Amino acid sequence: MPTDIMWVIGGPQGGGIDTGANVFMRSVARAGYYVIGDREYFSNIKGRHSYFMVRVSDEPRGGFLSTIDVLVALDAESIFTHFQDVKRGGYVIVDTSTFNTRLDQMQYMEDEFKERLKEYFSKSGIEPTVKGVIDYLRNNGVNVLTMHYADLLQEVKKRLD
Repeated sequence: MPTDIMWVIGGPQGGGIDTGANVFMRSVARAGYYVIGDREYFSNIKGRHSYFMVRVSDEPRGGFLSTIDVLVALDAESIFTHFQDVKRGGYVIVDTSTFNTRLDQMQYMEDEFKERLKEYFSKSGIEPTVKGVIDYLRNNGVNVLTMHYADLLQEVKKRLD
């Protein structure tokens, strides 16, 4: 079966987006796959949303796919921003500590985008929280992998000490 996937990592600027994407790209390239990546960031202060798109394939390809196979969400804003692009059968990796975050708490998200999401949530019966979006994704054929990122980091720290 041919390999051609779209992997996206999103989070706050300064939150490890570049590092995570570069480690992932080097790993898949060393495994023999072709990889192309593009960082999307905006000219603004640290903490605003940014993301890195990576296409992995078993043959050379140009450009990016319109749907996401794997979304690694380092914050709540990544879930709200990218959930509609994750395809059925795709994967979302999300931090459980963000589950109670509400859409109206997104301080850096553009008001116009928030309003469009609120309307979509209302029409679709989605609670305007990360958990509401995660439930929606699960009900629509998306695989959701949850973990508490802070606990994971503490476990890694223990092993490295």
